Amino acid sequence: MSFFCNDPDFYQSCFNFFRQNISAEVCLADMSKEIGISKWILIRKFKLQFGVPPLKFLWYLRLNYSIQLLMSHRRHSLAYVYCQSGFSSQAHYTRRFKEHFGLTPAYFSKENFPKISFERKRKCIYSHAFFMTILFLTKLDKLGGI
Repeated sequence: MSFFCNDPDFYQSCFNFFRQNISAEVCLADMSKEIGISKWILIRKFKLQFGVPPLKFLWYLRLNYSIQLLMSHRRHSLAYVYCQSGFSSQAHYTRRFKEHFGLTPAYFSKENFPKISFERKRKCIYSHAFFMTILFLTKLDKLGGI
């Protein structure tokens, strides 16, 4: 059995699961049940295609979503952003954000964004999370899933 997957139903199911659970607490068992395959096959297929396991990819999507909230025209509190993004605490959110983007969410917030150097902005916006999201959505689009 080849795990290289060009199955649009698989990608569409993954995308739908991620979209529906962007702020919910999830586990691989829930995802594999929804998609209809074992969690081990799910991990293998997903990791082969995207280089990371599905739940790590979900963290990338959540971080990307949090950036959208921070940059939105409305000023959201960090508490609102981390809750809407699916993080269990502000400390956990801040740690993940800083790990991936190199600065804290408070510093990245809308009021401080103009003060950040061009290089720092580029690093945040064109981060691994952003590229993984684009890769996933492009894959869905090519397979007719969007």
